[in-house]
Amino acid sequence: MRFVLAIFLALAPVAALAFPKLYHVTDVASDDTLNIRAEPKSGTDILGELAHDATHVQVMALDASGKWGQVYAGEAGMGWVFMRYMVEEPGAVYPDWPFLACFGSESPWRFEITQGETARYKAGYEFTGPSLTVSPLRSGGEHLFSKGILAEGPGVTVTAAIEQAQCESTMVDAQYGLRASVWALTPDGPAFHNGCCSLMAPFAP
Repeated sequence: MRFVLAIFLALAPVAALAFPKLYHVTDVASDDTLNIRAEPKSGTDILGELAHDATHVQVMALDASGKWGQVYAGEAGMGWVFMRYMVEEPGAVYPDWPFLACFGSESPWRFEITQGETARYKAGYEFTGPSLTVSPLRSGGEHLFSKGILAEGPGVTVTAAIEQAQCESTMVDAQYGLRASVWALTPDGPAFHNGCCSLMAPFAP
């Protein structure tokens, strides 16, 4: 019994850390949509819908049955889609997926990352200066709960520590599976942010 319990405790965190992931909708007719429901079961209120060809939909978690996935339904908050009609985007799981965005809404800021390539940072409503050169996410040695990233450009340096943990927006009813602490040094001075992060579709050039 102790041996079985030990295995369960060892495996449980792995399952919990499997999300967020990106999915796309499949097997829905072109004149139909996939409902986002208030609860993980048929017949409950419809909070929103996904297009028949929706891609890069972030799923936060599965229900106990594994048949329903939790997604963001816009102003209605978080809802559930039937996973029979969802397929994983290949490789779209943290930390391997290269496209991330970290953000805050109370005092708006945003840090968009394409790991190992470029990044953009803004505090307020305008991105600051040119694209930044950014590293891949790196582990912090024994501090396995977070990964760090560094972005640099003319007059701008941004560093972030990102970890898998539930994060809730303070302005909208949304939940995310990543959170970050971000330090930015720009011509306007230093700034520090705490906020949520999301896996993203590839950014436009």
